[in-house]
Amino acid sequence: MPSAVLSARLRRFAPLLAAAPLCLACVAAGLPGSPRDAVSHDRSPLGTSGHVAANPAVPGGRHIHAPFRLTNTGDEPLTVTAVQPDCGCLTPLLNRDLFDPADPTVIEPGGFAELIVRADTAREAEGPHEHEVKVVCTDPAGAAVEQTVKLRYGVGPHEIRIEPPAVMIYQREGQTTTATVTVTDRRTAPLKILGANSPTDRVGVTPLDPVAREDGGWDFPFEVTVVGCEDGGNEVAVAVEVDDPNGRYRLLKLPVTVQSPDRLLNTAMKRISDAESRESAGDTDGERASR
Repeated sequence: MPSAVLSARLRRFAPLLAAAPLCLACVAAGLPGSPRDAVSHDRSPLGTSGHVAANPAVPGGRHIHAPFRLTNTGDEPLTVTAVQPDCGCLTPLLNRDLFDPADPTVIEPGGFAELIVRADTAREAEGPHEHEVKVVCTDPAGAAVEQTVKLRYGVGPHEIRIEPPAVMIYQREGQTTTATVTVTDRRTAPLKILGANSPTDRVGVTPLDPVAREDGGWDFPFEVTVVGCEDGGNEVAVAVEVDDPNGRYRLLKLPVTVQSPDRLLNTAMKRISDAESRESAGDTDGERASR
């Protein structure tokens, strides 16, 4: 095609080519924002210095400490109303103290609180583990703001072991059950048991005489006595206070869970009844609810 003819045709379409960027801008303005924009607008006002704390494998029985910083990135104060670990082996500390719902921490805009998650590996099996802690706050309007942090670590051969890791007892009100829990310390300089404290009169713990092990170390047995069963059961963590010559341990946890067989049976029967009701409702409509 002769260049003169091509130039003439381009001049005819010049107005359309000049308007093309403006048309594209209008179309883009009508489209929804990118995922990155959506995330930035919906970001929680409670931020953390890191969502995951990874630790290498440690000898079983040692404590692991994972620090996090909870920062209020919003414009209103946030009140910490709950700190919920997913395992009894975790002890969350807020500003280096145990969380007290009766005296909640308030994080002002731009301020922060220090969250330290302490993991007690004495009751955990060897190998990799992952746990999490959920922090729940409320703003002045009462709306809930949540943030979850995770802790990953490995557990090596145990120098201190609690067996069984947790006491589970099924009994009715008026009954009394006893069980034995043993803390094993295989180190050449073992710890010394100072005492055990239970948060309820229904669960008592009595230290028994220590026993030297043939393979080295000591066994420290405890007699756990559970009296009755409150409505809904009991879930308590008995604290064993120790004097550790190595300076690594101060408290060990003995979780005790009490359940009523009647309550478990009633729960199971209710689930069966609910399932039958849903299935019957599906048949009435001419279609089974399980479909």
